[in-house]
Amino acid sequence: MSNKLVNKQKHIHALLFLLPSLLGVSIFFIFPFTGTLYYSVTTGISDLHFVGLENFTDLLVNPVFQLAIKNTFSFLALGVPLLVGFALMIGILLDKIPKLSYRLAILSPLILPSATLVLGMDILLGNQSLLNVLLEKWNMSPVNMVDSQYTFAFVVGVYLVKNLGYMLILITSAIGSVSKEYREAFALDSISEIKYTTFVLLPTIKPMIFFVTILSVMNGLKISKEMQLMFGNYPPNSVYMIQNFMNNNFFKLNYQRLSTAAILVIIVITIFISFYLRHTAKEER
Repeated sequence: MSNKLVNKQKHIHALLFLLPSLLGVSIFFIFPFTGTLYYSVTTGISDLHFVGLENFTDLLVNPVFQLAIKNTFSFLALGVPLLVGFALMIGILLDKIPKLSYRLAILSPLILPSATLVLGMDILLGNQSLLNVLLEKWNMSPVNMVDSQYTFAFVVGVYLVKNLGYMLILITSAIGSVSKEYREAFALDSISEIKYTTFVLLPTIKPMIFFVTILSVMNGLKISKEMQLMFGNYPPNSVYMIQNFMNNNFFKLNYQRLSTAAILVIIVITIFISFYLRHTAKEER
């Protein structure tokens, strides 16, 4: 049997093994994405007409979409740095503590269902919360952080509680993988923990910091499940985000607007991922 025939048989066998995965990716990802892209450049319901970029221009001047984009970027601009910063600070502090003693506590918010997490936050900070019980005992005015001027901060708090454990595990694993020889070599010049952290530790784990940042942005765009449990389909204007906008257009069967918004979100996520991959490739070189 010739080498050409053998190679052809290997390619056929490889294709057969890949076929189930290719079918799954095609059915659940490629075909839906193609349909979304098609809807974003057409108009109508049964009789669709090609309109080019008209849906995008109409969406960008839509006041509800502008509110959703503004709140989403404000949420990510505040929540992502806080999440990454807390993960770094706690990870550095816990580096010297035996990991088995706190790993379960760190991961516990991830184990809890979203409904349980939201209910727990409502018990602590809601209208009839433990916080208000304490405030009444101290003769202070009660505060409802779930539905008031503090709602935005409350949603950021839910986001931090939900995601801090997972990000902290990633950060601590990166810190633990740093060779002890780096610390020993640095100790010959200085014993400052601040200088070691600034000039050795953080540059060494920088790829992981970028990865955690990208993952935090992705999880920030998926906060809609918790917000649905807290506020329903129409949350207060201060926390009305792109996920709520897309969900409401789905319920209204406005597929063109939904698809256009989804394409814009995909473009933003692609930019973030491309930036991460480019930075990672640069670091490897």
